[in-house]
Amino acid sequence: MAALTLSPRRGRLGLLFCTRQDGYFQTEHVAAFLRDLHYHIRGRIIVVWDGWKVHGAAAKLVASSRLETVTLPGYAPELNPVEQLWNRLKWTHLANDAPLDSTTLHDRLRPLLRQTALSLPSLKSFWAGAQLPLHTMKLQR
Repeated sequence: MAALTLSPRRGRLGLLFCTRQDGYFQTEHVAAFLRDLHYHIRGRIIVVWDGWKVHGAAAKLVASSRLETVTLPGYAPELNPVEQLWNRLKWTHLANDAPLDSTTLHDRLRPLLRQTALSLPSLKSFWAGAQLPLHTMKLQR
């Protein structure tokens, strides 16, 4: 799970992420991630995500005056900047990689996510690749 963050005042980009080695993300995991966003981000938080029912349930668990959720239309990955991240990892860094198990995949993925979080050009490209009005905001160099 990941959140590509954009500061509206300073135009700073960031990437927060959480991985699970075994199992799927469920409501309690998404709610914990939203709580982490509250801890790391000051002020208003606008979460743009798809209509997965777990997202809505998690948002209700973490209801806050600082949190606003926007649901993307049905199957519109091109509007989601985080999909750009997953596509880059999947088709560039992990292409032709056949990990033997989830531990190997997890061990390969986490450093790639940390490296990507430090790459401002990559983060900018994810925003630019998403067809959201936010991609026209002035980003810090």
